[in-house]
Amino acid sequence: MKKRIWTLGAATLVMAFFWLLTAPEAAAENYPRYNDGCQNCHGAFTGPISPKGTVFPMDNKHEMHRNASFMNATCNLCHDFSDPDAFNPLLGSSAGTVNNPGVGCVGCHGREMDAGNDSVSAGRGAGLRQ
Repeated sequence: MKKRIWTLGAATLVMAFFWLLTAPEAAAENYPRYNDGCQNCHGAFTGPISPKGTVFPMDNKHEMHRNASFMNATCNLCHDFSDPDAFNPLLGSSAGTVNNPGVGCVGCHGREMDAGNDSVSAGRGAGLRQ
């Protein structure tokens, strides 16, 4: 019985360790656009769900980002309307503005200095995967 418990415990630890090493990087590489998988945990971008318990104004992440009463973000910071799938924005690129490069979600939710300097993400945009 003790051997069985130790084996089960060891297998669980190995699986947890493997998941911790691979899951964040898999998310970074497999979800180039918000609606390609991010919404599975974070909910629809037009919805109120947040894994960290954030309460979004008007129960809508999109409205919080674009509404003049909140962030008042310019559409091109997140979208590139020359892209036929512009309403499913890329996490790492966008049209940008005169004063801001088109780096999409990672422009606000990631830092260049994070690139390759942590153990839980592929780097830039680490805040999107933690």
